[in-house]
Amino acid sequence: CTIIALACSGLRLIVIAPLQRSIDRLEVTISKMDEKIDGQTERIARVEESAKSAHKRIDGLENKL
Repeated sequence: CTIIALACSGLRLIVIAPLQRSIDRLEVTISKMDEKIDGQTERIARVEESAKSAHKRIDGLENKL
C-alpha cells in the first residue's frame, strides 16, 4: 500500500503538477487574448460606422455636383 501511495505522490509531482501549471498559464493567456479580441471588435465597429458616415457624406457631395 505504501509503494502505491509513493508512486501516486511521485506521479503528482512529476507529471500532474507541471501540467496544472501549464494549464493555468494557458488560461491566463487565453483570457488576455479574449480581452484583446473584444477591444478589436469594438474598434472595428467604430471604424465601420465612420466609413458608413463618410460614404453618406461623399454621396451627398456627388449629388450636389
